[in-house]
Amino acid sequence: MLRIVVSHSNDPDSEMAIAEVIEDCLQKLDGDIPKAGILVAAPDHEYSEILEYISKHFPELELVGGSSFGELSAQEGFQQDSLVLSLFVSDNIEISAGVGQQVDKSPQEAVTEAIQIATKNITQEVKLCLTFPDGLKANGSVVTDLLNEFLPQQTLIFGGSTSDQLQYKITHQFYKNQVLTNSIPILIFAGNIQFSSGVSNTWHTMGSKGVVTKSENNILYEIDNQPASSFYRKYYEDLILDPIDCGLAVFEENQDDFYIRTFSKRIDVSDGKMILMGNIPQGSRVQLTEANKTDILNGVETSISSAFNSYPGNQPEFLLCFSCAARRIFLGQNIVQEWEIIKSTLPEMFPFFGFYCFGEIAPLKECEKSNFHNYTLISLVIGTN
Repeated sequence: MLRIVVSHSNDPDSEMAIAEVIEDCLQKLDGDIPKAGILVAAPDHEYSEILEYISKHFPELELVGGSSFGELSAQEGFQQDSLVLSLFVSDNIEISAGVGQQVDKSPQEAVTEAIQIATKNITQEVKLCLTFPDGLKANGSVVTDLLNEFLPQQTLIFGGSTSDQLQYKITHQFYKNQVLTNSIPILIFAGNIQFSSGVSNTWHTMGSKGVVTKSENNILYEIDNQPASSFYRKYYEDLILDPIDCGLAVFEENQDDFYIRTFSKRIDVSDGKMILMGNIPQGSRVQLTEANKTDILNGVETSISSAFNSYPGNQPEFLLCFSCAARRIFLGQNIVQEWEIIKSTLPEMFPFFGFYCFGEIAPLKECEKSNFHNYTLISLVIGTN
């Protein structure tokens, strides 16, 4: 059995907001005790006060989450200064949280620490990992690769990097009653849990592909043995361009599907290199991309429908969405339409929540290793039957 309740408040006062959310959750729980939870909240909230309040009502709760650039739920739709709490109740699924710190300096130690804490008392087969790494301190590509490496082989990994209101100063992560930064919290699900996902990166590829012949982590030096800027300038005359207008599709070796890399803040290719918001493997093929609002919005239904249609059981219980902060910026006032499409695609009264993040984590295809994405909407449905 798996039961999920979601509550969402847009009250700007943290004390009032969390009191409203907890009261609503208690009514929905109807006496059930939740095992675990996910909290996402806007940067202006008093996080310590919120976590203390949650811990007071649910002292054993395995809680993770973090700061966001916008929140979504079936209850309140799209909000930008709110908080959302989802709680998981189950009598046969093991759900456990872990955290690793100093993820910028020692990502492997942080990831292995989080896994060790989360799996310490797990007795069943680990199936699913949700993660919310620091969106400014953590290298999303590195921590995703490390989770792929050190979690049990059958585990699929999903998540979103914590974000702020585009100040690019600090993001926060939550672990039980702790407010952290420079960390990677994870939530492990083991036992009889089923899930499926959909990925929508509806930026259009343009022009020819090139091979990455020199790169180091997120710095792209050469494509086809030429400065990366030469590849970029085939299609864009401006040396400096708003990165929201274009991206880079990355086809790893032996892969026909691609994930997208965002350029770092504003693009300056005057020295021949390009800095990206995620690693780019040497030997991969790349292609420039561009987007339009119609295609991005059309991809929302595609992502959710794909997740529901590929669900291996009879009926999922919950939808969780991770959407890129760049999508929100690009869509502007049309961002509300993203929520409206999600709502129209879901069954009535279906539990759902999501948030806007600084990078998304999911497999490109079911049952494959997870990738770190930019510009992407990830839909994850969860259930037990």
